[in-house]
Amino acid sequence: MSNSDDQKQVMSQISLKIPRDLIDRYDKYARSKSNPRSHYMREALVEYIERREKEKER
Repeated sequence: MSNSDDQKQVMSQISLKIPRDLIDRYDKYARSKSNPRSHYMREALVEYIERREKEKER
């Protein structure tokens, strides 16, 4: 799948309760990289799920 296909994916919105200090750290990181925090949240979620799936395969 190409990047243009990724951009055409249907997105859903969710709501999470996250400690304020973690959000502050996350926002600071995202600003330093010039990307929206949602970009890094999606990236982190994908990495987490892939790691858990690999653990499950063992």
